[in-house]
Amino acid sequence: MTIRPPTDRMIDCAKRNAKALGIELPQKAIEEYIFCKWFNLRCWALLPPLYRYVCDEVELCEHLGITVNLSEFKSRLEFEIWFAPIRARYEATVLKIDELLQSRDGVSEAPKKSKPRHRSVSYIDSSLNRIRNRFKH
Repeated sequence: MTIRPPTDRMIDCAKRNAKALGIELPQKAIEEYIFCKWFNLRCWALLPPLYRYVCDEVELCEHLGITVNLSEFKSRLEFEIWFAPIRARYEATVLKIDELLQSRDGVSEAPKKSKPRHRSVSYIDSSLNRIRNRFKH
């Protein structure tokens, strides 16, 4: 069995990640592809979150009226832990709205798309207001 070496780009990322975290780069990360891949993934979870990697989550929070300051989080992992309950409540609310729409329309089959269908803009606005109210502390 041969060991696949990591690409030069992966090694460069691993070196930057190790330097940013102030840790020593393991020799195995330079020699083995899978070890280098997992090393980089774990390092990215421990580095501060960058907007380009969490932009969808931040935009959802802003849409719900929740202010997010990424500089308050020491790591991307800390941000993901903070964001998890927000995502869960949002998804539950969207599913509940979808179920209400289905029952109102008399549809008995499960929807193929996860996005709820709205009949008018005013209904969308009222749904967004209900979601925002649910997220207020």
